[in-house]
Amino acid sequence: MYSILLVEDEKLELETLRDYVDWKKLGIGPVYTARNGKRAMECMEKYAPDIVITDVQMPVMNGIQFARQLIEEGYTSKIIFLTGYDDFEYIKAAFEVHAVDYLLKPFMVEDVEVCIEKVKKQLEKEKINSWSKKYAFGQALQAFLSGEITADTMRQYYGALMERDASQIRIGIGAVYSRCSDDQINALRQRFSEIFYLYRWREILVFLLREYAAPKDASTRILNFLQEKFRKKSTLVYFEKQSEIEQLKERTNLLYGLRDFVFYQKTGISLAVEKLTIDLKEIENKTDCHIQPVKIRELCSALGVGEHERAHEICRMCFEEVYGSRRSAAVREIYAVYLYLKEYLVEADSSLKLWMKEYHSVREEDILYVENCEELENWMEAYIDKILSYFSKQKENPNYYAVVQIKTYLREHYAENIDVEKLSRVVGLSPNYLRSLFKEMTGKTILEYSVELRMEKAAELLKNKSLRVKEVSAAVGYGNVSYFGTLFQKKYGVTPNAYRKMV
Repeated sequence: MYSILLVEDEKLELETLRDYVDWKKLGIGPVYTARNGKRAMECMEKYAPDIVITDVQMPVMNGIQFARQLIEEGYTSKIIFLTGYDDFEYIKAAFEVHAVDYLLKPFMVEDVEVCIEKVKKQLEKEKINSWSKKYAFGQALQAFLSGEITADTMRQYYGALMERDASQIRIGIGAVYSRCSDDQINALRQRFSEIFYLYRWREILVFLLREYAAPKDASTRILNFLQEKFRKKSTLVYFEKQSEIEQLKERTNLLYGLRDFVFYQKTGISLAVEKLTIDLKEIENKTDCHIQPVKIRELCSALGVGEHERAHEICRMCFEEVYGSRRSAAVREIYAVYLYLKEYLVEADSSLKLWMKEYHSVREEDILYVENCEELENWMEAYIDKILSYFSKQKENPNYYAVVQIKTYLREHYAENIDVEKLSRVVGLSPNYLRSLFKEMTGKTILEYSVELRMEKAAELLKNKSLRVKEVSAAVGYGNVSYFGTLFQKKYGVTPNAYRKMV
């Protein structure tokens, strides 16, 4: 699908274009609208549509002025003009700003459809050509970066691809220091026409900008786009001065070399290489850090007695000791702190162990994939807070851990009938007190919690189409299928069979 922007100051004609043309049938969507050139530019900045149909005569900024600005800012959208004047001068002006076609008012819907099909064929041809060129460029670039071809060969190759003298070509270059999924990379390609090429180089995402793009401005907009669309706070580094072709390898390696430096920077910012006062050799030669064992033992002790402020203060001191070291070393040392706390504090206390299993939402494997020191600190702080919350709850009610034990037991024995007498013996509390405590701490009765667990398990089992509903019912502890169906519908709003069709 190709997106389109309709720009027309006459409300009736704008609505006719928007509502009477079958855009979906034409393979067009989404469809954006604007009443003047200024609003249209705002839409271009936000969505960068593939096709633009614009009136010539409009207030604030006319269609010709609007088209000229699009060209100046590097947009590659296909422009179709609407004009009520069968006048050579207007048509001439339209094609001077690279219009692909024009429509005379009053227009027929069929005229618009014919015009759009023509433009689509042009877009398809250009897309295939662009893919071919970019694929070829990507192959050459990888060969250049790996040392298989020389800078001179790369320059000649690039010049041939662009059908220009490569000695005159300048490229903006920068990098995103975060893991970007394929979907995110594709979204960047579609959103930013000024990005000529994107490629992963080891652990960073490098972007090459077309000549007309200002690296600082483009980097800021890329940064904001990742934040707004994907809620991804990244750090970007770019070269203010554009690069020659033969500089790509050197500058790409430099950007990669900055990864340890960037690890300690705030997220959500873009940095110019030229303004960084750092010595890469100093980073490369930096010795590994080591958190003193006494600090780790002090942290463990502070947590063990529930000293909130002291524990967080020691945690900050641990991070101060690793600050500025290699990223791998910093992560390794903080991970060692975590393992010590897990072994000598959490695993040594059965009730705390159950608590962390039940409520600890931070996954252990996440610490090995953090992208910056900020994430690492947040991870460790969250882990410490979970331990401290346990001791806080214990202080409020020494029997609170019994609720954790019961919830764990119910998860492991969800298909069994509830026997409060048996549960009370498990935790060493009276049945009545256990009922009251569980309700107070969870907001649910033991039976309600058990039924909820069973229904969640049933929903999971229903995804297996080979199991009959009767078998699922029995698996979660209900011999009466009708009663099971009633409980399931109460929780999910549909019958088990209807739910199965939905998943």
